[in-house]
Amino acid sequence: MNHILITLCSAFLVIIVILPLVRLKLRTGNFGIVVRENSSGVETIVRLSTSIMFLGLVALSIKVLNSGIENMQPFIDPQKFWVYGAALSVAGMLVIVIAQAQMGASWRIGIDNAATELCTDGLYRLVRHPIYLGIYLCLIGVALVAPTAWTLVVVTPGFLLVALQAHLEEKHMFNQHGDDFLKWAKNTGRILPGIGTLKDEEEAKTKLGC
Repeated sequence: MNHILITLCSAFLVIIVILPLVRLKLRTGNFGIVVRENSSGVETIVRLSTSIMFLGLVALSIKVLNSGIENMQPFIDPQKFWVYGAALSVAGMLVIVIAQAQMGASWRIGIDNAATELCTDGLYRLVRHPIYLGIYLCLIGVALVAPTAWTLVVVTPGFLLVALQAHLEEKHMFNQHGDDFLKWAKNTGRILPGIGTLKDEEEAKTKLGC
């Protein structure tokens, strides 16, 4: 049981980050991690905080592996819940893999000033950010696999960071795609189906700060 968390972290790093970056490089010649020269302060904070959070999760995984989850004062019985947590995390990674494949060459880590295609098919018919839905599932799964106070300290900020990144990306998509983005956002939930739709341009400008 104590090796589950580090296994999930390793799988996420390889399957969700490294392999898609290599695939994009081979397919397009472009490196998929983008840092814009005109990045906003919020964008920089989100990027750095996300990196710190993932490093914290790796450190937590090593701690669990070495000390044992039972010695870290879990607030629920990990023996009963780790299976559900692992299943949620695997489901989340599956959602991310499918969403990345459906984005194709438009997938990036970060916001790219270069024009990219607006993906509205597949999972993107259900939600505008299926990758972030997958990350939410992974975060909840991690909390069930290692239900400790330290886990909550590490993963809870992830929900805010994902929401902030989604906001930054939608502002960029609105500026880049205009009416096409609005048409899509009017009928498609943000991270959960039916929740967070944008009814018109005025609402989009107000909520996105455009």
